[in-house]
Amino acid sequence: MEAQRRSNVALVSTTGVFLIAALSAGCSDSLRADVASDNRPTETSITSESSPRATRESELPYDVRFERGETHFENGDNITILEVRGTEETVTPGNIYWIRGTYKLTSHDEAILSTGTTAADAVNGRYNNLKIQDRLVQKGEGEFKLFLVMPFRGWPHVSYYPAKGGDCFGAIYFGTGDSVHRK
Repeated sequence: MEAQRRSNVALVSTTGVFLIAALSAGCSDSLRADVASDNRPTETSITSESSPRATRESELPYDVRFERGETHFENGDNITILEVRGTEETVTPGNIYWIRGTYKLTSHDEAILSTGTTAADAVNGRYNNLKIQDRLVQKGEGEFKLFLVMPFRGWPHVSYYPAKGGDCFGAIYFGTGDSVHRK
């Protein structure tokens, strides 16, 4: 059973990389989020010149009806999730999700906007984010589009992290059913 679970996590990770490569091949702009280097981008684009909505729907067929969970932000900061699309109609391990929303950052000059999953089982919850799960944002307001690869059971979120490293300083949790982190 444990070997099968590890195999499924590896399959999800590998499938996620191939799906992301396929998604970026059809985009008018490249997916960029190299937050580990000093050459950090300031935007991520996942649009199609011909029909952005039709492309998203064919690649990630489910419009996920998500629920907002726990939130915490520094004064003036906010993140709003407007749309979630995925490879499944609920937020469950083994799937990939596209998240579109808006942000307001007032507490820092810049930050990393990141999507990830807080593991329900910390022992099995080790996973390094892919570059398309992070985006450098500047002080002010804007829109974001990020992907979430969810390889294990837990609580997905979109969060702020200091641009030069450090602990989370704001987050919104979201999901469906048991994947929603509540206070």
